[in-house]
Parts: sequence; C-alpha cells; structure tokens
Amino acid sequence: MGPGYDLDEQIRRAKAGDVPAFEAVLRRHAHGLEAYVRRHLPSDVARVADVGDVVQDTYFEAWRRFGQFDAADGSSAGRWLATIARHRIVDLVRHHRAAKRGGGGGETAAGAAGRGESELTRMLQDLAVYERTPSQSAISHERRAALQRAMDDLRPAYQLVIRMRYLEGLPVREAAERLGRSEHAVHMLCNRAMRELAVHVGALCGEGDASI
Repeated sequence: MGPGYDLDEQIRRAKAGDVPAFEAVLRRHAHGLEAYVRRHLPSDVARVADVGDVVQDTYFEAWRRFGQFDAADGSSAGRWLATIARHRIVDLVRHHRAAKRGGGGGETAAGAAGRGESELTRMLQDLAVYERTPSQSAISHERRAALQRAMDDLRPAYQLVIRMRYLEGLPVREAAERLGRSEHAVHMLCNRAMRELAVHVGALCGEGDASI
C-alpha cells in the first residue's frame, strides 16, 4: 500500500478484502487502540488476559466483520475498533468474575470462552485444553482431527505463531520476544495465520470460510 492512498481509499480496499489495505488501517489506529485497552482493562482481568490479548482478539474480529463497517469519517475506524475492544473487555470481565465466584479461577486467556469469540478461536481453545488435559476436553475427535490437519497445512511461521498465542497462551509481548519481531508484527502475522487457518478448517469441514 503506497503512501499516496488516503484512509478512505484504504478502507474501501479493505472492505473489498484487500489484506494490505486492512493492515494499513490497523497500523493507523494501533497506538490509539492499545492505549484504549490499557485504560479500560481492569487490573484483575489483566493478570489473565493482557493488553496484547485483547488487541489481537479485536483485530481478528474486525477482519471477520470489516465488510459490515460503515465509515462515516476519518476517525470512525478507530471508534469502531474501540467498540469491538470494549465488548471483548466486557466479556473477559464477566467470565473472569463469574469464574471467581464459582471457584473456577486460574484459567488463562487461552481458555476463556467469551460469547464474542469466534468458532475458530473456541476450537483452538478446546484443542489447547485437550493438549494439556485430554480427559477434561470437550472437543470431539472429528473436530480435533480436522483442526490438526488444517494446522498441518499452514506454513511453518503461521503454525508457530498460532501455537504460541492460542495453544500455549503466550502474551503477544512474549511471543514477539521469542520470534524476534515487534508486537505489531506479531499481531499482523497472527491475523494472517488465523485467516488462512479459517479457510483450511472451512474446507475440511465442508462449510466454507464464512461459517468460521
């Protein structure tokens, strides 16, 4: 995406499915989104889901829904991303505090199943539980096999970043340190990996990408 493109053009191209344009829009708003999440994420929840987790979830959900985004002005994308992040934070707060009341605390962000999360994310969380404690996993053999085959079809860098973020539950900061990349680069890499994984899982399940 060259410097001659303004934000309106980037948004138009992103809504049409242009990945570099979508990432350009995210780059424009990355600092403001991270600052927003940092201000609004309660400290008790931040111990199990850090700022990077919420930003990553926001990016992935934004990609899934970007075709529905209606740009009103130059700052509307930032407000829209903040709204998605706010919903994610509400889900995390509700889940974390319900777990504390029920005595089920200690779950990592990778194990949280907020209502705003995608089916693909939930499948990865179920696989993470299976890898740690198979007897406690709710994932079916068929879904697990399909997900593992789809993972095997990804390029190695995509497999690695998904394993770090969703199966091992590493914060973005730690994943970035291990990969020798910036946190923003890890966000972008994870988004590409999740988009490609969604396509492979949809194809194996015979449902198509839209169902993920």
